[in-house]
Amino acid sequence: MEQYERVFAAARPPEPSGGLEAAVFARLQAARQARARRQFFGGAGILAASVGALVPAVQFLLSEVAQSGFAEYLNLAFSPNVLIYWQSLSLALLESLPALSGAAVLASIFGLLYSIRNMIISSRAAHLNMRLG
Repeated sequence: MEQYERVFAAARPPEPSGGLEAAVFARLQAARQARARRQFFGGAGILAASVGALVPAVQFLLSEVAQSGFAEYLNLAFSPNVLIYWQSLSLALLESLPALSGAAVLASIFGLLYSIRNMIISSRAAHLNMRLG
């Protein structure tokens, strides 16, 4: 046991080569930039898909509103008798509201906002990583 202690006590701890730290940091920087680039282009794909889905969803919503009579009920909200029959009018408005097309429009708007947010965050991260590197 004493021989091992003498051998390990005399041994020097290993030291990294001269450029190892710089190489590790350069590799980390490249990985961060690649990740930010992937996130940016992924967000651009989601943005294109949500814009492409928004146009037909809005058209679908407008046609559903025209078919359901929602606009006519909404016009009644500005009549003088609205204070008397507000409960019936509100229920009629809710029943004639096109829920499926409204949900499609909201989903595409949320996808649009989410992708814009992620693209801004990833572009800031890519820009920050470029400045640090």
